[in-house]
Amino acid sequence: MRLGKNRYIGPGARLRGDYGTIVIGPHSAVEDNCVIHARPGERTEIGAHVAIGEGAVVRSKQEIPDDGITL
Repeated sequence: MRLGKNRYIGPGARLRGDYGTIVIGPHSAVEDNCVIHARPGERTEIGAHVAIGEGAVVRSKQEIPDDGITL
C-alpha cells in the first residue's frame, strides 16, 4: 500500500490489499465507510486530487484517474 501526501482516509474506510497493491495519490480523499480492494497480485490505483464518496466500493484492478470523483 502506498499513500500520497495530504490524503484523507475517513472513519470506517477499509483498504483491503490482500497481497495486492493499493495506491492512493496525493491530495485525495477516501470518505467515510468506503471499501477499496486489491486481490492477490492485482493493483487498484486512485490518482491525485480524487474524491471517493461516502460508502463507495472500488474493486480490484480499477484505476481512477487524477481529478476524478467516484460516488
